[in-house]
Amino acid sequence: MSRGSKPTPKDLASAVWMAHGLVMNGGVLHAVEVLKPAELDTAIAGYDYLGFAGAAGVLLRAKKLDDSEKDAEEARLDREYATAVPDDASLESAMDRVDPPPESGVGAQDESDEALVETYRVAASDHGRANASGDYRAGNRAHTRLALAYRTLRARGPDSQAKLLHLLRDRDVGVQGWAAAHALEFSPAAGEAVLVELTSKPGPVAFSAKMTLQEWRAGRLRFP
Repeated sequence: MSRGSKPTPKDLASAVWMAHGLVMNGGVLHAVEVLKPAELDTAIAGYDYLGFAGAAGVLLRAKKLDDSEKDAEEARLDREYATAVPDDASLESAMDRVDPPPESGVGAQDESDEALVETYRVAASDHGRANASGDYRAGNRAHTRLALAYRTLRARGPDSQAKLLHLLRDRDVGVQGWAAAHALEFSPAAGEAVLVELTSKPGPVAFSAKMTLQEWRAGRLRFP
């Protein structure tokens, strides 16, 4: 969105998705503190546009709080937001009405292993670019495509899953990261080695690799 231009429905949906993610991670006040003023205003307008006036009101009220009032109001704001937006699915459904997802084309079950690996590669790359640019809506959609491709390969067995291993040396480190994380399920030595390498790379991929290894080594990592 260019400066001074009116937000499009896609702009509004993207701002809402970013704000919602911040609320889910740290609460309403966290979202208000992290978002830039223009981003917060767009998110508030987006909630209204999508039919979530209650959530828009919560954010607007939080925006106007003095520092001295925040501790007393924090829990109330979080409760009211949870009432206004009961789950991700309700928000996702509203967003799809104004910003429909692209046609998925042929169903995953009908695709060859090679086609699924390419779908996975493109989705993993799209996910990284979307999150880097702050387009969390596009990032969520890319993750959905990626997870579907992986689940389909996994259902076909180890030989199909193993076709992801060449992505461990993809030129896109985001693709490497996703492939390495999933490889922990069927080729753990190969996946772990790449994730260890990625921890020394610049940017968010290093943090993601560290968290993936930490969760896997603790036995808490769950695969989609």
